[in-house]
Amino acid sequence: MKIRNLFLIPLILFLISCSTTTHYRNDRSGANFNSDDYECELVARRNTIPQQFGIAFDDLRYNSEKNSLWSSCIRAKGWYEVAK
Repeated sequence: MKIRNLFLIPLILFLISCSTTTHYRNDRSGANFNSDDYECELVARRNTIPQQFGIAFDDLRYNSEKNSLWSSCIRAKGWYEVAK
Protein backbone atom coordinates (compact mmCIF):
# COMPACT_ATOMS: atom_id res chain seq x y z
CA MET A 1 0.00 0.00 0.00
CA LYS A 2 2.76 2.48 0.88
CA ILE A 3 4.73 1.71 -2.28
CA ARG A 4 1.73 2.47 -4.47
CA ASN A 5 1.27 5.81 -2.70
CA LEU A 6 4.89 6.69 -3.45
CA PHE A 7 4.14 6.37 -7.16
CA LEU A 8 0.97 8.45 -6.90
CA ILE A 9 2.60 11.47 -5.27
CA PRO A 10 4.90 12.35 -8.21
CA LEU A 11 2.04 11.73 -10.64
CA ILE A 12 -0.27 14.08 -8.77
CA LEU A 13 2.44 16.74 -8.51
CA PHE A 14 3.12 16.46 -12.23
CA LEU A 15 -0.56 16.84 -13.10
CA ILE A 16 -0.92 19.86 -10.84
CA SER A 17 2.12 21.54 -12.38
CA CYS A 18 0.74 20.99 -15.89
CA SER A 19 -2.58 22.63 -15.19
CA THR A 20 -2.76 26.29 -16.05
CA THR A 21 -5.65 28.68 -15.90
CA THR A 22 -6.00 31.19 -18.70
CA HIS A 23 -8.09 34.26 -18.08
CA TYR A 24 -9.72 36.23 -20.88
CA ARG A 25 -10.96 39.78 -21.03
CA ASN A 26 -13.20 41.61 -23.47
CA ASP A 27 -13.70 45.36 -23.50
CA ARG A 28 -17.13 45.16 -25.16
CA SER A 29 -20.02 45.91 -22.85
CA GLY A 30 -22.32 42.94 -22.41
CA ALA A 31 -19.71 40.43 -23.58
CA ASN A 32 -20.39 36.94 -22.25
CA PHE A 33 -17.40 34.58 -22.28
CA ASN A 34 -19.48 31.45 -21.64
CA SER A 35 -21.73 31.94 -24.66
CA ASP A 36 -18.81 32.96 -26.91
CA ASP A 37 -16.79 29.99 -25.66
CA TYR A 38 -19.67 27.64 -26.47
CA GLU A 39 -20.11 29.07 -29.97
CA CYS A 40 -16.38 28.82 -30.69
CA GLU A 41 -16.30 25.24 -29.42
CA LEU A 42 -19.09 24.37 -31.88
CA VAL A 43 -17.25 26.12 -34.71
CA ALA A 44 -14.03 24.26 -33.90
CA ARG A 45 -15.77 20.87 -33.70
CA ARG A 46 -17.75 21.45 -36.88
CA ASN A 47 -14.72 22.50 -38.93
CA THR A 48 -12.25 19.87 -37.74
CA ILE A 49 -12.31 16.37 -39.19
CA PRO A 50 -11.93 13.80 -36.41
CA GLN A 51 -9.30 11.14 -36.92
CA GLN A 52 -10.60 7.61 -37.33
CA PHE A 53 -7.55 5.45 -36.67
CA GLY A 54 -6.57 6.29 -33.09
CA ILE A 55 -2.96 7.04 -33.97
CA ALA A 56 -1.43 9.26 -31.30
CA PHE A 57 0.08 11.73 -33.79
CA ASP A 58 -3.24 12.15 -35.57
CA ASP A 59 -5.00 12.74 -32.25
CA LEU A 60 -2.47 15.44 -31.38
CA ARG A 61 -2.89 17.03 -34.80
CA TYR A 62 -6.68 16.95 -34.44
CA ASN A 63 -6.56 18.56 -31.00
CA SER A 64 -4.09 21.26 -32.01
CA GLU A 65 -6.12 22.04 -35.14
CA LYS A 66 -9.30 22.26 -33.05
CA ASN A 67 -7.60 24.49 -30.45
CA SER A 68 -6.28 26.75 -33.18
CA LEU A 69 -9.76 27.21 -34.63
CA TRP A 70 -11.17 27.90 -31.18
CA SER A 71 -8.45 30.46 -30.45
CA SER A 72 -9.06 32.26 -33.73
CA CYS A 73 -12.79 32.35 -33.10
CA ILE A 74 -12.50 33.64 -29.53
CA ARG A 75 -10.08 36.39 -30.62
CA ALA A 76 -12.46 37.38 -33.42
CA LYS A 77 -15.16 37.89 -30.77
CA GLY A 78 -12.90 40.42 -28.99
CA TRP A 79 -11.46 38.24 -26.21
CA TYR A 80 -7.76 38.38 -25.32
CA GLU A 81 -5.63 36.64 -22.72
CA VAL A 82 -4.68 38.48 -19.57
CA ALA A 83 -2.28 37.57 -16.78
CA LYS A 84 -3.87 37.20 -13.39
